[in-house]
Amino acid sequence: MKRANIHIGPYYIYLSIIDEINESRSLIVQKKKISKLIALDYERFPENQETIEKIITNHLEEIKKDKIEKIDITAASCLGNSQSLSNLRLFLKNQKTGALRLLTPEDEAISITKQVLDTMSTFLIIYAGEGNFQLISGVKKEPILFLNLDLGLFPITSYFIKNDPPESEEVINLRDFITKELDRFQLIKVPKKIIAISDAGRILYQLIESKDLKSNSESTFLNFNHLYKFIPLITKNHLSKIETYTGMDSNYLPIIISTAILFEHLLDHFQLKELEIHPVPFLFSNV
Repeated sequence: MKRANIHIGPYYIYLSIIDEINESRSLIVQKKKISKLIALDYERFPENQETIEKIITNHLEEIKKDKIEKIDITAASCLGNSQSLSNLRLFLKNQKTGALRLLTPEDEAISITKQVLDTMSTFLIIYAGEGNFQLISGVKKEPILFLNLDLGLFPITSYFIKNDPPESEEVINLRDFITKELDRFQLIKVPKKIIAISDAGRILYQLIESKDLKSNSESTFLNFNHLYKFIPLITKNHLSKIETYTGMDSNYLPIIISTAILFEHLLDHFQLKELEIHPVPFLFSNV
């Protein structure tokens, strides 16, 4: 079955035309087109609304030529449950394309569970998006609990981090808020598998290690040693002075402080020595 995915990220919109092999659920990407946005962060999204609508309209015109059976649009990881997502939903509703569907955060969570997990035991997925943060727990690849926390990376950055470098009080307030939010979720029993899904988390790892990953699908492992050395560096220096690795998308620098502090708290909260981080996969609805 041929289908399309339009993914709205913080700085880019990705259009992928994909052949799905039902027997193995493997994906073959036939065509991938990237449209760059000027600055799509959580607060400035309205400035890009018209641009995004034009890009999506153009992509839908391209898709019509390929006889696509289903078109899934994903934006929750970037936009969370903001007004921007509501505006996007209204725009898509007016498009005359029957196969078009905007995935909800729960849809995205189910899709992630099906594609990323390789365990048939208990699991916890930490979905740390730019606009949305979700905890997904379950067993045998079946999600049982979805919990949305107010820890989207753009919202917490724009709310708490006002200066560059941040003032100590800003960092303290951010840490207090993260602690209170994570305390809403307490594990009764430690699951067999705990992983994170986060493009920002992968970029954090690459920034700490000053290197690019060999593959866009490669997972990474972040530990306390990484963060103990790195957090003092980025909280005491201007972001412009932080050395980046070759090919890094510098657009992610504004949220890198919040990303590092959030992952430090995740390691502590779930009592982990290290946390495996996967990139956000292609996300599809199950209908």
